[in-house]
Amino acid sequence: MCGISVIINGIKILEPTNKNHQNKDLKETETSTTSASTTPIVIGDYGTIRNDIESRLINRGPDSIKSKFIEIKCHQKDIDKEITITMELISSVLGLRGPLTIQPLTDLNNGNTLLWNGELFGGYEIGIHDNDTCLLLHLLSKVNNNDDDDDDDGKIERELVDIMLKIKGPFAFLYWQEKKRKLWFGRDVLGRRSLLVNNETIINDKPSLIISSMGSFPNGIDDSIRLPKWDEINTFGLFSIHFPKIIETNKIHFKVHPWDSSSVNSLNIGMISLDYDNDNDEEESNININTNNDDNNSNNKNNNNNNNLATTTTTTTKEELNSNNKNLVNPFIKEIDQEHNIDQLHFYPFGRREKLNIQGEWNEQIFNDYVNGFYKAISDSINVRLNNLPIASLEIPDLIRPPFLAEKPLPLVSRLGILFSGGLDSMVLAAMSNKHMETPDEPIHLINVAFGDDDSPFEEYDKVPDRKAAISGLKELQTIAPNRQWKLIKVNVGTKEMEWAKKIVYQLSYPAITIMDMTICLALWFAGRGEGIIHGEELTTVTATTTEQKQQQQQPQQQRYMTTCKVLLMGSGADEQLAGYFRHKSAFQRGSWPILQAELNKDFNRIWKRNLGRDDRVLSSNRREPRFPYLDESLISYLNGIELPYICDLSLPQGTGDKRILREVGRKLGLTESTKLIKKAIQFGSRSSKQLNKNVPARITQKCGKDIFSFTIPIYDPLQDPGYEALQKQKLKQKISLEKKQQKKQQKSEKIEKKINFKKQSEDNENKIKEEKEVVKDCL
Repeated sequence: MCGISVIINGIKILEPTNKNHQNKDLKETETSTTSASTTPIVIGDYGTIRNDIESRLINRGPDSIKSKFIEIKCHQKDIDKEITITMELISSVLGLRGPLTIQPLTDLNNGNTLLWNGELFGGYEIGIHDNDTCLLLHLLSKVNNNDDDDDDDGKIERELVDIMLKIKGPFAFLYWQEKKRKLWFGRDVLGRRSLLVNNETIINDKPSLIISSMGSFPNGIDDSIRLPKWDEINTFGLFSIHFPKIIETNKIHFKVHPWDSSSVNSLNIGMISLDYDNDNDEEESNININTNNDDNNSNNKNNNNNNNLATTTTTTTKEELNSNNKNLVNPFIKEIDQEHNIDQLHFYPFGRREKLNIQGEWNEQIFNDYVNGFYKAISDSINVRLNNLPIASLEIPDLIRPPFLAEKPLPLVSRLGILFSGGLDSMVLAAMSNKHMETPDEPIHLINVAFGDDDSPFEEYDKVPDRKAAISGLKELQTIAPNRQWKLIKVNVGTKEMEWAKKIVYQLSYPAITIMDMTICLALWFAGRGEGIIHGEELTTVTATTTEQKQQQQQPQQQRYMTTCKVLLMGSGADEQLAGYFRHKSAFQRGSWPILQAELNKDFNRIWKRNLGRDDRVLSSNRREPRFPYLDESLISYLNGIELPYICDLSLPQGTGDKRILREVGRKLGLTESTKLIKKAIQFGSRSSKQLNKNVPARITQKCGKDIFSFTIPIYDPLQDPGYEALQKQKLKQKISLEKKQQKKQQKSEKIEKKINFKKQSEDNENKIKEEKEVVKDCL
């Protein structure tokens, strides 16, 4: 895993020319739907910005960090003068496979340079301990690198795109072709690695473009003023910037290289996401669906019955951000929508589901065959992600710590961690991982996060929904694999620690900064740290070794541990493919299988910008690499070949029909109660949403999830709430009523106790008199 970045300074980068031969400034395209000024901003000098980027990349790659500085000379015709464009490539590396390969990596034969943030899990032959960066640079260097502009240039570019398209695994990359004076960049088709762009910054009085794994905020976070604008680079293809020897003006255009070279994907779709999305997941979308089976079996495997794309809606202030969704207009949407299905822009080499309905009646044997095939697909996916795990580290990563928790936790050694809610998805990952670790007793760390109050004992955290499921799930795993060292790390996050982390997480999550994003990312970030107490060892306390520690330690503190693993598995992608969300059931009820498939398509199409880039930034900042077995290309392809009724049956109750095929896989693995659990989103299962929105009425939090999170504007102002006074009166009434009930209960209890005591005293008196009579009788 790596952090990669390039800073280009001294020239303005524009959108490519569209069909009408109109040039569009990348900056103007990005902000055309907002009321914010599109004037580039100065956020610092070159050194300040560069150092800030480097400080953020180091957490993604603590094993090495290096940069390469390139000067590009161009003759600018309008001023008849040679200008100098500077380009600095920066990369940090977390060594996971093969010998540590420091990046940027340059081919000494031709000067080409690669920055590779990815994992090669398939597509090319490579040994499990060989370095994929070296292999990829070798493959890319085979492409014609001659400095010419002949008719074969398009063919050469297509060759490079095809090399990247063949890769199975997550990636984001930067690649400099020295002789061609061309910079390439992009992400895998699913967007499993983050790559952001900023084209609105002036550095040293010159226009600049920055591409980076992480956003940069040299002046910190203050959402009351305009922040640097970062956007997710889309996953519709690759991009290149050519720096000609002779330029007309101080502006050049980047070029789009779609994954699919068909006409629809050759449209000018830009570098970031289109401003087109239906964010109201529960509303019925206006989709024209043809349910004819012959049409569903079209020869175009990438044709999809859904017209929804994703949008990045980020700018500078909360008001401007929240207004984005109201007036979304993109100059290319009309052009695309008139002739083609917008959904075709999402090209997937593993195809799409073509068959919605089954032929004839539902068949138990066919279903069982599909379950067996899916079992193998999950097994293969996890195997390829575990067979090259690095040697276990004995030291914890050097992570940022709050000042009130300066004492470092003890290391808990393992090569693998699993983000573990105890739900179906993570239980299957854990049970299947058990089959692919090298030895049957090697530890696997199950990391579960729960939010609560600072003074809550661990028993209160154990009542949080995901924690209860995790403890129950641990028992199931211990039953099916008793020799495995299952360690449930319970990450308990109090209010003070959450408040400390909010600005850190905000910068990592950016540009995904809605209230919902924050609740999700806080849970992911703390889980990714892997620091907590071990289930079953809660009463183990920190031993004070010095006099100073003994004096400071007011009360016994629980011993905290941190996992040393560098690889984390998580269940992203399961719900989007297997109909795990409640909105999927709503879609099914609106129109059965075609509407459900359209909803699944919509979720899958936007997972790159809604989830994966964001999650990669948040989790990787903890010096660990997230891996997503449910988003393996071969697994996705297998699922796409299964008719939807064999994937799920949403006519059945939740916990039964949703993700039905995965529940059967769980049973084959020996799981029991966890195969009946209902999906609970991480922000609710961990109670991060409840803690972040503390003292905010539920009727408010249910509606504000898509609003932009703000440090300066409260989610809820009781003085602006017309229903606040009535609510307080109702709460007071409820409190008085409760007190009266408790008082009556207390009085009744006291009355009963008084009767019991009276009866007992009477019995004691009778026994005493009886004993005295016996004594008198004995004396006589």
